[in-house]
Amino acid sequence: MKFHFSKILIVIAVVLLNSCLSKSVDVQIVESACKDFKISNASSNRVIDPSCTGTPLTAIYDVTFSYDGEAKCLNKILLDPVFYNTSNSSMSNVSYQQTMIIATDSLVSPNYSSKKITFRFKFTFANTTEANNFDNCILTFHTENEQGNPSKTAQVKLSGKCTQVVTTNGNYTVKETISVSSSTVQFTLWDDGSEDGDIITLYQGSNVLLQNHTLTNAGTTYTFTVPTGTTDFILIANNQGTVGPNTCALKVNGGKKISLSLDLSTGQAIRIVL
Repeated sequence: MKFHFSKILIVIAVVLLNSCLSKSVDVQIVESACKDFKISNASSNRVIDPSCTGTPLTAIYDVTFSYDGEAKCLNKILLDPVFYNTSNSSMSNVSYQQTMIIATDSLVSPNYSSKKITFRFKFTFANTTEANNFDNCILTFHTENEQGNPSKTAQVKLSGKCTQVVTTNGNYTVKETISVSSSTVQFTLWDDGSEDGDIITLYQGSNVLLQNHTLTNAGTTYTFTVPTGTTDFILIANNQGTVGPNTCALKVNGGKKISLSLDLSTGQAIRIVL
């Protein structure tokens, strides 16, 4: 018996082709534009703050951010806050609204022409003791489009009026120790990375010297007075955006450049010795 291999191969190919054509193909289409949607310049403004007093039980902060991308990624804002007390322990018994619909929620004020969104974040404590012990909230948030595709996240620190967790609890590291011969020192501060709205607060010990200071690439110089002995100048981040950590650089009295990488929960300090 003779086999015609060429004919057999043709028959096998036809069978396989028919088999492939009979199967369905599932295609999933994913909206990916919001993955590149950037939130920047996140900042907060304290409206009502129950820390230190315990009343009222509801705190209110206005949070504003800029965005770079299409407005279709602005259907919802999703909030993921972590609350801390004066002992730097997280607080779990705090109620808040997790999701905001940008177009209909009265707590959201969009400004599409300037590409800015402001939303009012309210959170309520269980009792006056917890309200009194509130120190700060680290609020992580992102936006979503109608299909639920998320943007990148941003973070902003909501500090109570008497916030001192970082300074009083020693929750910071000393980056550099610098000896000076005069009670007057100059600090030059600037953004060491992309100018994306990084905001810092500068403490001298537990006293606030600069609050909600926006860093620029050009930089700003300030003059401070230090007492005899050792003084820590503590820098903390007020926000973090999609570009990465809060990147601050500084010089003391025009000396060498000191680069810092700040997060929201800890600080870095320059120790001045006179």
